[in-house]
Amino acid sequence: MFIRSFAPLIFLVRDHILGFVTLDEALIRQTTEACWDAVKR
Repeated sequence: MFIRSFAPLIFLVRDHILGFVTLDEALIRQTTEACWDAVKR
């Protein structure tokens, strides 16, 4: 369950490191909220 819940956050960080996306506060917040919503279910 842990991996499925936080995989989007892990891939977002990976894509940021590779230069595919630029992290900003809004994107970090949205992704974190989505991960927590997955845990709640």
